[in-house]
Amino acid sequence: MGEEKEVLKKVKEIGGVKKAYIYYGVYDIIAEVETDDNQKLGKLVTDCIRRIPNVEATITLLIVGNQ
Repeated sequence: MGEEKEVLKKVKEIGGVKKAYIYYGVYDIIAEVETDDNQKLGKLVTDCIRRIPNVEATITLLIVGNQ
């Protein structure tokens, strides 16, 4: 709590992050990322996003098809 702007700044610096915004509600930050495959997505989440100071939890949702 209170570190959203700093976390957002660090999330936006990660390769593969297309968009990221601060929200009010259940989630503080929502980021849209793009990778070639699910293995790269897993590495991006675990090795990059979850290691940012003050990130307490992540939830990953996959887009189905080209919508």
